[in-house]
Amino acid sequence: REGSRDGAAGEVENEGRAGSSAGSSVGGLPTSSLTVSRLFGRPNSVDRSAPPPAPSPPPGPKRWAAFISHYKVEAAMEARFLQTELEVLLGRKCFLDSDDLRDLRLLQQAVRESEVLLLVQSESVLT
Repeated sequence: REGSRDGAAGEVENEGRAGSSAGSSVGGLPTSSLTVSRLFGRPNSVDRSAPPPAPSPPPGPKRWAAFISHYKVEAAMEARFLQTELEVLLGRKCFLDSDDLRDLRLLQQAVRESEVLLLVQSESVLT
């Protein structure tokens, strides 16, 4: 059954499961009533009267194939190895965050100019 939405609280209730203890939930919401549009605050229906948006041109390749981030003390060698191997496999340059640490704004720009961000996981990288 279609769930109802409480606009004030922003909660989704599944009318078919009222009073039922069966089923799983995500963030307190029954998964059977969740939709991508509800999770991300998008409307559930498409306005068919509006003209479709103009297609955007396909984006060109970004400057870097990947931005590789790591905790230098724990994974410097692995990150450099990953950079070297990816550049050979992809035929494109990859940015290693320790290559240019003089201006942190340049690091932010390099992230924006990268197709993907890779984080080399090590014990203390997120602490």
